[in-house]
Amino acid sequence: MTAGTTVRLGVNLLWLVPNVVGGSEEYTTRLLQALAERDLASDGLDVTLFAIRPFVEAYPDLVDAFPTEMCPISGRSKAVRIAAETTWLLAQARRRRIDLLHHAGGTLPLLRATPSLVSIHDLQPLLMPDNFSGIKQAYLRRRLPPSAAHARLVISPSDYSRRTVVGVLDVMPDRTAVVPPGYTARIA
Repeated sequence: MTAGTTVRLGVNLLWLVPNVVGGSEEYTTRLLQALAERDLASDGLDVTLFAIRPFVEAYPDLVDAFPTEMCPISGRSKAVRIAAETTWLLAQARRRRIDLLHHAGGTLPLLRATPSLVSIHDLQPLLMPDNFSGIKQAYLRRRLPPSAAHARLVISPSDYSRRTVVGVLDVMPDRTAVVPPGYTARIA
């Protein structure tokens, strides 16, 4: 990036159904809260969120902090979400001229309009398959390897997760990064 250049970063949150997706919700929303506290313009970063209505309703502070495009799906059907990532998100990213699209939910859509980075929080569905439905295991077994292979960068919340991605998904270490969770102490 050269001085004076702004990178238009999109964040795919179509997967983020509040109070359903677990720890990845907290990780992602805290990461966005930390970004909201920065002067992104001086960092040369312009962030746009692509989210579903339940996210918009649950996180009004984040919606106020960033331009947000709301996808007209509920998030209840994973098949509909996957289709929306390949159609609606593709069109919105092009329309908004997104330079880099962060897929914070672990997988890339089959069709992409822009270079991508992906957050892979862990590989539990592959390493501990008894804890997950057969459908989820099969989907992630098919989608995680190509997602990691096609992403410009794979982000993990810990060095252990990053090393697991490198070892299991055969990703070059220089295409990975650790972005720790932004937990803060809360005083009761």
